[in-house]
Amino acid sequence: RARIAHGIAASFVAAMVQSAVAVAAIAILAGALALAPAAVMDKAAWLEVGSFAMIAAVGMVMTWRSLTGRSGCGHAHHHPGAGCCADHHHHHDDPRGLMAAAAAVGFRPCSGALLVLLFTWANGIAWVGVAATFAMGIGVGLTVSGIGLGALGLNRAVERLTGGSRWAGRLSSALALAGALAVTVLGLAMLAGSLIDGPALTG
Repeated sequence: RARIAHGIAASFVAAMVQSAVAVAAIAILAGALALAPAAVMDKAAWLEVGSFAMIAAVGMVMTWRSLTGRSGCGHAHHHPGAGCCADHHHHHDDPRGLMAAAAAVGFRPCSGALLVLLFTWANGIAWVGVAATFAMGIGVGLTVSGIGLGALGLNRAVERLTGGSRWAGRLSSALALAGALAVTVLGLAMLAGSLIDGPALTG
């Protein structure tokens, strides 16, 4: 039930965090520690472990909120004869949780940005790499925003068609729980994979 503004903001938070993490990783690993390019990529790859762990943690919080009735409405009570939020003419989203999820996703730096930064750093034009990295971040933010707006529009259409019935409220709660569980399972699966096989920035 995210508001459109919050959905767009989350898209750009994820993209800008990803860009900032890439710049910080190069500044620390290639600059302060003077590591070779291969070593930089190897060390930076471990950031994806942190990203996957945070995604799983956010998913667990989302699942707990769904199970305790704290998702969607922003409070835990239900109206008699209706599902959560069914009788509301406005919906409360959770921008803090949304931004936390976005930041967790963005914590894994883009390998392409790292390569651009390494090249420009080695040639004494680091500022070009920084500008290019954030330009790529803007492109990612616009792309994810478009996908997010499509999902929000579909959600609004479903709400209008169901008319806020009890069935609609229950379906909304079930979908919220399913989505939270999916985020949790995906985060744990990616975390397990990166720990078993070793992290690797491949895209």
